[in-house]
Amino acid sequence: MLCITYDTRPFREFSRWLNLFNDGYVMPLAGATALSSNGKRGGLFLAPLQDLYGMGYVDRVYASHWPATFRHNARNRMTRLLRVWIGAMTLPALLALPASAAMFKSKALVVEFKTSDGKDAGSATLTPAGNGVKVKLNLMNLPEGEHAIHVHQNAKCDPPDFKTAGGHLNPDNKEHGIKNPKGAHAGDMPINLQVMADGTDHVSFVTQSISLKPGAKNSVFANGGTAFMIHEKADDMMTDPTGNAGGRIACAQIVAP
Repeated sequence: MLCITYDTRPFREFSRWLNLFNDGYVMPLAGATALSSNGKRGGLFLAPLQDLYGMGYVDRVYASHWPATFRHNARNRMTRLLRVWIGAMTLPALLALPASAAMFKSKALVVEFKTSDGKDAGSATLTPAGNGVKVKLNLMNLPEGEHAIHVHQNAKCDPPDFKTAGGHLNPDNKEHGIKNPKGAHAGDMPINLQVMADGTDHVSFVTQSISLKPGAKNSVFANGGTAFMIHEKADDMMTDPTGNAGGRIACAQIVAP
């Protein structure tokens, strides 16, 4: 039999109830029969938690008098009740997740490449990745072999030589090359393209050297935007100022949406 003694002192501190629960003493739920201090059978406890707290009459619970089955069932019922309460508190946040995911997805930026003779050369998709940027390349109509790819400082792609794009994005005035002790440029990418015989390459990589944040000094949107540039040869990752990458064969403007 569950034995509860009553006292006229209010049970005002909710932390005391939490201590009882944490110590294995569970408040009686609906259907539990209580005994008052004078030995008379009390009524059923049908009140929700806030009413139990507001009643202020429970003083001590003697768990030693609980049958094992009742202790197990009471704890399970209390656990379920707490789960319902936690669920009600977290549901608004859970409902907001799809909207947050959509907002994050909307930050993706797609830019289109053109070759020096005006052909479509595929696209680059830029998305935030921690403090850096994930770059997903789907390229076509390029010469087979290894090709450097860099970010240049101007959002201009005037054919046929694309020289209006300027040099590499380099806000820290470093030398070129991720293997260069004095490097690297913010616009130096960590890979060379590997274009197949059909003129395509599909590759993704993450770089910390550029940012999609408009206010960052290494932002691809700095000074009105920048440009992705594909070169005719591979980047040796060392030689200043371009890694011996040769001429410019495809370009994509990067501007704020």
